[in-house]
Amino acid sequence: MFAEVREIVGDILKDEHFSCSVDLGCGYGEAGSVLHLHTKYLIGVDHDKGRLEVAGRRGWYKLLIHGDIRTYNPPPEADSLFLFDSLEHISKEDGVGLLKKLSWIPFQLITTPSYFFPLAMNGHMSLWSEKDLTGLGFRTIKKYTGISGLLFGKRIIALKT
Repeated sequence: MFAEVREIVGDILKDEHFSCSVDLGCGYGEAGSVLHLHTKYLIGVDHDKGRLEVAGRRGWYKLLIHGDIRTYNPPPEADSLFLFDSLEHISKEDGVGLLKKLSWIPFQLITTPSYFFPLAMNGHMSLWSEKDLTGLGFRTIKKYTGISGLLFGKRIIALKT
């Protein structure tokens, strides 16, 4: 997660407090530095064991799960969901299915690029627009995110409460 995105997320979460949060596609756990300040129980899910090991060493997550974000089922007590720069790594069809499946979670925050520089594809499978996300019930904010804006365009930040 880019530092400027972490700052924006921190501002959005400023007055929020959750019992159980799920960070889908947690990667190396960078988002945990902000998320753990706003939740009692933080779960991270990622398909990459090496990244999960790094996330575990950071100490922000109460539980780390090795698995596919498309098939993971959050616990019923989950009251917040975070998908930071993960949605674009699965097909659009799988992403829509995932967001519909998890629509029961009351607070959801997503970040995704609005553009891919041709040499910066890095496993990106789908490009999401504000229209895609508003069609699924999210409010969107589109912001530049420093130097990453050159490779990935404006970062879309989508919120559902």
